[in-house]
Amino acid sequence: MVFGRAAPLATSLGINFYRGHNTEAVGNWSNPEVSAEIRGLPATADFELKLSDVYLRHGLEAMQEWAPRNS
Repeated sequence: MVFGRAAPLATSLGINFYRGHNTEAVGNWSNPEVSAEIRGLPATADFELKLSDVYLRHGLEAMQEWAPRNS
């Protein structure tokens, strides 16, 4: 309700998902590409949701990269 859209589980979903699923290594928070994207986010009321979206998207992309190699 605060952000005007649903936040699945929590606004930290994306960052926690990415932390465990990224191409750098388990536990790393970001690489230069992700860091640059985050620095480019506007400082608006929904920053946390946008931050979560960035991390979630990159985490999902990493899983898609791994899937064919680990099938």
